[in-house]
Amino acid sequence: MLVFCEIDFPYTHSIEKLLSLAPKEHGLANSLSDAGDLTDYAVGKRYPDFYEKLDKSEAEKAVELAENVKKKIRDLLNSSGLCFK
Repeated sequence: MLVFCEIDFPYTHSIEKLLSLAPKEHGLANSLSDAGDLTDYAVGKRYPDFYEKLDKSEAEKAVELAENVKKKIRDLLNSSGLCFK
């Protein structure tokens, strides 16, 4: 979405940082405020020997949250003229 809006962004795994760069009129920072919970999955959860094990319920919640974020962004891009199926 940031690329589509031609917004420069840093190389980061921080969902909060990326959402803060989104155009304010889209309201993503507010509507996806819980998306920041996914940041830890970008790095930490890939190394289970060094971090707390992830249980099935937590994994399912993270997948559901990620799917909701993806849908929100796709819907926004589709309404802006970039079509996804």
